[in-house]
Parts: sequence; structure tokens; C-alpha cells
Amino acid sequence: MVTLNFITLLISIGVLYSLRWMQNIFLSIEKITYYMVIVVAIEQIHSAILDNYKLLEFSEALSAFFFYKMNQLIIFPIATMWLLFSFFHSKPRLLLKMLILGIWFACLIESYMLFEILGIVKFTGWNFGYAIVVWYIVLVESLCFSLLFRKMLGKCDHHDIVSP
Repeated sequence: MVTLNFITLLISIGVLYSLRWMQNIFLSIEKITYYMVIVVAIEQIHSAILDNYKLLEFSEALSAFFFYKMNQLIIFPIATMWLLFSFFHSKPRLLLKMLILGIWFACLIESYMLFEILGIVKFTGWNFGYAIVVWYIVLVESLCFSLLFRKMLGKCDHHDIVSP
């Protein structure tokens, strides 16, 4: 598990470093705000559904919890920010944007299955459909917030989905 945590730490550093490539679409204040909102959305959904209904049992190992939280606080939100980046970027076609959305859903939903295989969590009433609902809610919350925030900033360039 220590090796897995080290690999996750390196991946987290890499995805944090990748945020600098979003500069032509997102301002620094946007990136910080979107990151905070996405983290809150993920934590809120996790606490409201998974923790309250006790759908997952976590491993007793601290390294397993660290691995889970690194994914939940760094990798998942930044993956969601890259999805928003693809939505607001004017160059990719709609088909490519939908493909990126599908890949985002598949990766984040399958991450829960990977957590179970690695012994990080044990499902106690959780199924594949719940994962779809959780990530759909996170997507809707983050997309609605980013649309509102971009509208407030006046960032309509008539090429993204915010423009009238």
C-alpha cells in the first residue's frame, strides 16, 4: 500500500502541475474557485449519501485511507476541472466533448471498483448505479456553478456553452 500511496502522490503532483495548461481558458481565480466548489461537492455528496447510509466500510489501515483521500481531494476534482475545461474550450467538437464526458464517467465510476479490489473499501449496500448518481450530481453541481461564475465574470466569447 505504501508503493500505491507513493504512486498516487506522484500522480497528484502531476495533475496539479497540469493546471497551468488551462491558462488560456480559466483565470487563476476561476481555477481556485472551481477546485474548491468541486471538492465541496464531492465531500458533500460523500457525507450525505455514502457516510449517512453506511454504504461503504473503509479499511482500518491509515495508508488505505490516505490513498482514498488523495484521490478524493486531488485527482477527482482536477479530473472534473479538465472536463469543465473541455466543455468551455471552443476547439473540440461536440462529439469529442461527449467522448471526454464518457471517459470521465467511466474512470470515476470504475475508481470505486478499484478501491474495492485493492481492499480500501468494502461495499455494504453500494452498487454501480449509486456511483453513476453520485458523479452525475457532482457534474451537475460543478457545471451549474461554473456556468454561473463565468456569466458573472463576463467570460462569454460566443464560442462556449455559456454564450447566448
